[in-house]
Formats: sequence, structure tokens, C-alpha cells
Amino acid sequence: MQPTRTIHRKPAAGARHGRRQGISDFGPVVLDAGISDLKRRLQLTARARIPAAQYGSNSNFVNPKSEIPNPKSAFTVIELLVVVTIIAVLMGIVISIIGAFLTQARDASTKSLLNKVQGLANQRAQSLNKLTMRKGAITTTDPTQKILALKIVQTRYFPQRIVELSVSDQPAICAVYNNQFSLGGNLSNYDPTQDPKANLRSSEILYNFLTQANVLGDAALSTDAFSSSEVQDTDGNGLPEFIDAWGQPLRFYRWPTRFFRSGGVQPNGQPAQITTPANASLGITGTSPNADGSYDTNTAKLLFSSLPVFSGNLATDLNRDPDDPLAMCVNNANFASVSGATSGSQAFEFIFHTPATYHTILIISPGPDGRLGIYEPWQAPTVITDTTTPHGNLAQPIPGQQDDLTDNIMYLNVRAGGK
Repeated sequence: MQPTRTIHRKPAAGARHGRRQGISDFGPVVLDAGISDLKRRLQLTARARIPAAQYGSNSNFVNPKSEIPNPKSAFTVIELLVVVTIIAVLMGIVISIIGAFLTQARDASTKSLLNKVQGLANQRAQSLNKLTMRKGAITTTDPTQKILALKIVQTRYFPQRIVELSVSDQPAICAVYNNQFSLGGNLSNYDPTQDPKANLRSSEILYNFLTQANVLGDAALSTDAFSSSEVQDTDGNGLPEFIDAWGQPLRFYRWPTRFFRSGGVQPNGQPAQITTPANASLGITGTSPNADGSYDTNTAKLLFSSLPVFSGNLATDLNRDPDDPLAMCVNNANFASVSGATSGSQAFEFIFHTPATYHTILIISPGPDGRLGIYEPWQAPTVITDTTTPHGNLAQPIPGQQDDLTDNIMYLNVRAGGK
């Protein structure tokens, strides 16, 4: 019997030195498994790139790529709400910016129109005053009669209402109104309360005497001086009117004395106090801003930043007619005899304006809200005994509507607050 032979196998190099065994130490089984897995993945990737149409509509092949969920394939509801909110905020900002630009553009356009129109009106008024001051223009030597003659000339060449038009001076516009309202040749038959477009008339008349009528030496202005956006015939009667950038007609007030003395003439024949203490009929109560007796002066400051300065006291300075600084027409005997008049001052206000009160030509746009805060130029008593109809022809403020005055636009930024 031969002795047993022991065969010693040489250990792997890695095992000899205490190293961790690699793939080769586990034999071909582990290596084959890794290669098979790699081949399977490559096949899946290749199939995923093949369009599904190549497998036919009845193929049972399932694209492995479709089985892999994609977390970025859709938005959540919260994400959509966030996006919508951001878009809405951005749109709101853009709309507000565009709206502000449009408002500024309209404001600038209206100011430009007012600068032209009132500048021309003021120029003609100055020419008229210079002419009436010439020797022989007014022949009377009585100072009161001279003042009255000046008022009559101002009414004739700066008409504000249809009833003030003269057929000899403005024949074309008189003919239009006569036919439009069937006045029978008598303009005094016009009833503004039956005219749905009565707020256009002062603007039409203003345009007419600036562009059609010669005013004592001043040639009529060419119609080319205004653009189609500044002058329109909105009621189609053939008489254009001045229109602001919001499509509203400008209003023309020749003597806005009630704006500075809202109380007009008192029953005793004296002009009412300009400061006007608390008065419920004017919307002034004990809690109102004007309860301290500053209604008229505060109202004046809403529109005018430049007012007459003679004594340094505004209420006193507004108590003065530029054409009659000595107040000779207050309770004048020439008017005391007018039928139905209780005093000369009442008759003077009915025929002309509130006596002993500051005035200047006022051409105004109601601004973006379309509200004046002042009675319309056509609103006026038709008989001297009427004490209830407001003196809109004298720019009387509407009680309790002072806020509507704040966005009105006037000539050359004379409005307090920069309009």
C-alpha cells in the first residue's frame, strides 16, 4: 500500500496578503451574471428608442420607457395656481401703468386745448377793453353808465347762452338754432330744459365767436388752429364744439361771480358775505370743513391758485368787480325800477352778474369723472322774481359737491393742485 500524497494548492495572491477578493476569486459564475444583466439593460434601452408603430397595433410589446414614471411630466394644482396668480399680478401692474399713461396723456391734451382756447379768449377780451377805453368809444360821461356800457359790449361779443346771441353779429349760428329748436325767429323762445344736449351750447357758441365772428378789430381765428380731436360736432347740428380728451365739451363762463360769492344778492339788496358762514342750504353744517365761514374762499382755492391780491385778505379782495372797483353799480337806481326787482343789485345780477364781485373768463373741463361740481352755463333764472333756480350762468357751485371740483382742468395750471 502506497503512502497518501498531499497536494498543496498555492493560495491566491490577494488572499496571501490579506486583500479582499475580487471578481476573479468567485469564479466565472458571478462574472457571467454581471455580463447578462448589462446585456439586458442595453436591449431595453435599444427597444425604448424604437417607435411603437413598428411593432404593429396588435403587438404585445410594451415600451419599457413608458413604464418608467416621469416626475416632471405634469404640473400640480398648486403650481398652476401659483403661475396664474403671478400672471394676474403682472397683468394688473401693466394695466395700471397703461391706465396712468393714458390719463396723463389725456390730461396733457386737454391742458393744451385749454391753453389755446382761453389764451385766445383772454386776448380778445384785452383787445375789447383797450378799444372801449379809447376816447369816443363810449360817449357818456357818467362813470356808472360807462360801466354798464362795458357790460353790454362784453355780453354782445362774448355770448354764453343762446338767448344772448345777436342775429346781426352771429347770423349763421342763430339760423341753426332757430331751425333746430323751431324758435320762430325769436331766440328767447329757446328752453334749455327741453334740450337734452344743452351742456354743448356754451362750447358751440365759444367756438363760433372765436372762429367765425370778428371782434372789434381782431380777425376771426382759422379753424385749422384746432385738430379733429379737439373740435367735434357730437350732436350733428353742424355746429362744432370744443371737446376734451374724455369726450366732454368744455364749459364757458363769462362772469363766474357766483363761484366767488355763492350767496349772490341778499333780500336787503346787498351782496351776500363772501365767507358764507354755516348754511344748510349750501351743504355747510357745523361739522363741515367750511363751517368756520370760509366756504367761498375755500371753494375759490380749489380751482384757482392765482387770485387777486389787493389788501392781503382774500375775502376782501374777491369783494371787488374789476370793471367797477368803486362798486358804483351796487343798488344802482337805474336798476331798482326794473319790473319785479326788489333792489338795484338784484336786477343787476339778473341782467349781468353779482355786483361788487371778482370775475375772470372761465373755460373749464370737467376732467375724467365728467362732473363739474358747478351748475351748467345754461342754468339761470328766466324771470327776475325766480329765487330758486341756481345761477349756473355765473358758475354757482353745487352744494355738497366740492369734491367734484378737485379734478377739473383749467387754463395754464391756474387750478390749485396743479391741474
